[in-house]
Amino acid sequence: MLDRTHHGLASYQDRVYALLGRLGPRAGFLRNVTDGLLDETTCQDPNGWYDTLTEAEILPDGPRSWAIGSHRLATEVLEDRRFGKPPTSWVPVKAARIIFESFLLRDPPDHPRIRAVIQPAFTPAAMQALETHVQDLADEEVRRAMAGRRFDAVAQISRPLPFQVIADVLGVPEEDRGELAALSKVLTESMEAQFPSSLREAIAALWAPRQRPIAAVRAATRTVKITQRLLRDASHPTGVTERIARAAEGGTISNDEAVAAWVTVFTAGHETSVTLITNTLHAIVHQKGIFDNTHGNEALIIPAVEETLRLHTPVVVALRVARYETTLADQHIRRGDRLTVLLGAANRDPSVFDGPHEFALHRTNARSHLAFGLGAHHCLGSQLARMEARAVVRAVSRQAEHLALAQPTSWVPGRSFRSLRSLILTVA
Repeated sequence: MLDRTHHGLASYQDRVYALLGRLGPRAGFLRNVTDGLLDETTCQDPNGWYDTLTEAEILPDGPRSWAIGSHRLATEVLEDRRFGKPPTSWVPVKAARIIFESFLLRDPPDHPRIRAVIQPAFTPAAMQALETHVQDLADEEVRRAMAGRRFDAVAQISRPLPFQVIADVLGVPEEDRGELAALSKVLTESMEAQFPSSLREAIAALWAPRQRPIAAVRAATRTVKITQRLLRDASHPTGVTERIARAAEGGTISNDEAVAAWVTVFTAGHETSVTLITNTLHAIVHQKGIFDNTHGNEALIIPAVEETLRLHTPVVVALRVARYETTLADQHIRRGDRLTVLLGAANRDPSVFDGPHEFALHRTNARSHLAFGLGAHHCLGSQLARMEARAVVRAVSRQAEHLALAQPTSWVPGRSFRSLRSLILTVA
């Protein structure tokens, strides 16, 4: 266990400046602690960055903003009713305003009211009923990808599998699936837009594929229109889409809340899984001996996924706001202050995890990670994401004696996900 002592605000600010000073050429516009998520060098090797964050526990992160780095404080903020979801800003795009009605962005009583409509689709019994289907899909995607002996796991396994699963859960017609997959990708990538450091970069961002605001607006508008049609045409009495539609008809949720709930389940239901599957495959292939240990060893498949969730947490931050004036680790927190919980840092806290930067299959407390959050906002689809990742590892171990990286990988800097743009593997 680390021996932690709390420091005065001046000491904290010194640590912020020291941390930013190590971030290389982009430090000129990296003014806050969490801007380190955008730094290329830190993204590729975050160990020192995370060590500083977990030791400090809490750091100022701009005006009335705080970065939370330790497992202890992250747990407190995520579970404590003193902290809630940040309010959403009004935006001039109707489709975006509708999507912002998502229960993920709401506090009680709205959050549990909307979540209860969807919850039955993600119970343990519902997940058990899906397991064989998910494994069959994983086996087929892996078989198809490996037929070429060299393949991109992101494009050929990680992305298509969870999309198929959530589309099946929602009963999305085949004719809509291709368009919705493309729209979801645009919406997700728009979340990763990096702050420009110059006017030239700002102008370039208007046309950059991962930052194009006009494309994001069009994708949101089209997604809402398709969702409204699917809810209107819903007919299966026990499906998720039908359950959402009936709840809107009965007045349990509004029409906009129904659309937002469907879009949330659809996007969050597969985009996070894309990252988890990719990161798991990368972890077992990248580190010598791990693939051989998991090959044909069912007992190690679950630990491999849990350790990936801890070490390469797919969703790297959770945002909260102080609902009341309070204190946190001796720091005065005013009502309305924003808190960025750095889940990736908390999951490498050496006071909780021995050898926190190592991928350890036999770690006994790996599930103490916070990858899926805690409390009322604990990820609704966490068991589905785990199931999909385990299914892929199982399928790979059945169909390949050995996998190897065909080319070096590079983590993508971003405020939302710890992800790889591609993962090129060869079957040996």
